[in-house]
Amino acid sequence: MDAVCVQCKELIKKEVNERIQLVLEKGSELKAEEIRLEEVKRELEESAKKVQEQNVATSTTVKDSLRSAFRVFVFIHLLPCRLESS
Repeated sequence: MDAVCVQCKELIKKEVNERIQLVLEKGSELKAEEIRLEEVKRELEESAKKVQEQNVATSTTVKDSLRSAFRVFVFIHLLPCRLESS
């Protein structure tokens, strides 16, 4: 009976050690995935920042163009009034 108990303990110990190894390997895999995802996150944040900067620049250009067009519009429509009052 003692030999059977020793054999069972050895099998259990072996299985526990195998499971511990699997958990450690999975932990390593998860850490590598976390590092990869952090890199992807950083790249996406940089990309989003560039897009936002481009949108601000485009928005500024569009606003400047609209202001210029409005000034021309006002000038064209007010010019006849100025000519009539002269």
